[in-house]
Amino acid sequence: MRNLTSKKIIENFDCGINELNTYLKQYAFENDLNNIGKTYLLVDEDHILGYFTLANGSITHDDLPIEYRKIPKYPIPITRLARLGVDINYQNKGYGRKLIQSVIRIVFNTSLSVASYAIVVDVKPQSKSFYEYMGFEKLNNDLQYFYSMKKIAKYFQNIKDNKK
Repeated sequence: MRNLTSKKIIENFDCGINELNTYLKQYAFENDLNNIGKTYLLVDEDHILGYFTLANGSITHDDLPIEYRKIPKYPIPITRLARLGVDINYQNKGYGRKLIQSVIRIVFNTSLSVASYAIVVDVKPQSKSFYEYMGFEKLNNDLQYFYSMKKIAKYFQNIKDNKK
């Protein structure tokens, strides 16, 4: 994984979804410079295999499924997975999973210093099964999913325990 540091490398990226291609090529670099969203690239030599963008945000208490509402009733800080795309030449080869694993690692490490209750993503209908497979759960909106920080902490604790 590497940060977006140049526009040149992104010219040939195509994930098959115009909105994601346009974001990466026209907005990601400027958003990165302005701290609106941080974009990370999965690169093999000079080819972008995929990318994702993270940003801070919040959700309301009522956005959460009932079993997660045992917290205060004010805006809940989250990390938004704003964009995720895998180049069409590399799709269905495990790179989406690798990107999500990187998202989880980065967000967990950041949450040790800056509060975040969960990773939240607005999904396209065709992407729902991918996010469900990766362990994301539905919020109270059919196209919004989340991965709680408690779940992430358990994930890393299991890795730590298995290394002993």
